[in-house]
Amino acid sequence: MLKPGKIRQVAYVTRDIHASMANWVERLGVGPWFFADGSPIEGSYYRGGPCPLRLGAALAVSGDIQFELVQPFCDTPSMYRDWMARPFAHELQQHVAVWPTDYDGLLAAALADGYAPEQGGTTPWGRFVYLLHPEQPDLALEMSELTPERDAFYAGIARAARDWDGCDPVRPFAAALA
Repeated sequence: MLKPGKIRQVAYVTRDIHASMANWVERLGVGPWFFADGSPIEGSYYRGGPCPLRLGAALAVSGDIQFELVQPFCDTPSMYRDWMARPFAHELQQHVAVWPTDYDGLLAAALADGYAPEQGGTTPWGRFVYLLHPEQPDLALEMSELTPERDAFYAGIARAARDWDGCDPVRPFAAALA
C-alpha cells in the first residue's frame, strides 16, 4: 500500500473563485489568498493527450494545511471539468496533495500501487500529476515536485498566513515571493 507522506494541501473546484475566497476569509478566517486569474498551464496533459488549460487558482494556508481553490475558465476537457460536472452548489473537494522531494520515486511507487495518471504538467515551480486509484475514484492524489522554487513560493504563502492581520485578503501569486 502506498504511503505518499504528509498531506500538505486540500483542494476544491469552485463555480465562483472570488465568492469562494471571500467566504473562506469572512466565515473561516483563512487568508490571505494568493490568486492567479486565468493562468495558462503550459505542457498540461489529460488522459495522455494535450490539455491547454486556462484557470483561476488561489492558495492560502491555515495551520499546517494549504488550501487551493480552482475554477476552470475554458471548456477544455480536464479533471477540473470532470469535477465541475458533478452536482454541487459552490465548492467540491477534488484532491489532496503531497510535495515529494523524490518525485520520480514516489510516482513509480504510486503506479505500482495501482494509481493511474489522469492529468499533469509543468509549472514554473516544477512538475505535478493528479493520480486516481480505481478503489477511490472520487479523490485525486496530486503529487507536486518539491523544487526549491516551489518550496520558496509555498513558504511565502505560509509566512503571509502566520503574519496576516486580515488586511489585503487577495494578493497576486507574485506577492508570495516578495
